[in-house]
Amino acid sequence: MVSEKASQRWQYWKERLQSTEDKEAEQGFHDIQDTVGAVASCNGHMSAGVSSGGLLLKYPGRIGEASAAVYGAGCWAQEMRGRKMACSISGTGEYIIRSNLARTIGKVSNEDDLHEALERTLTADFWGTSPITAHLRSHSGAEQSRNAGEPNPNAGVLMMTADSETTVRLWCAFTTPTMAIAYASSTNPNPKVRV
Repeated sequence: MVSEKASQRWQYWKERLQSTEDKEAEQGFHDIQDTVGAVASCNGHMSAGVSSGGLLLKYPGRIGEASAAVYGAGCWAQEMRGRKMACSISGTGEYIIRSNLARTIGKVSNEDDLHEALERTLTADFWGTSPITAHLRSHSGAEQSRNAGEPNPNAGVLMMTADSETTVRLWCAFTTPTMAIAYASSTNPNPKVRV
């Protein structure tokens, strides 16, 4: 069941998107996709959160970024063998939920080469391209998302790790052409932005 107001809003944005030829207008459209994630460290504790990106222009049956409400899919925080981590995920919600992506990243966050672990998690586990997961591809979240009309299920990860009480490291990884991040710290509270 779709409300009249939601139907009108969907139709308005669909027509606007289809009628635009201006590259700047297309970028403006992407600006209204409002998924927001956050990771924080305070007094030796870490936390993570993520908001829903809403339902604008989602086709019927799409979950979208509802993974925000699923702990372990859209966000995760833990302390494990001395390394603390918190991560927030944005992207194709159905696949993020199916792959339990945030918790999966938590499982690999204690590896020595975290850069390689993040890359492997997004390419091999998230996309299902490793030889180990090849036999599961037909049942993987990515394959199911593609079959449901989402040809390129994507994800963006914002993660913070700490090996000590005084030092944290911010990581980002994404399967999209770009991902915007912003950060600040207690030693340098002026926000920094990267796109």
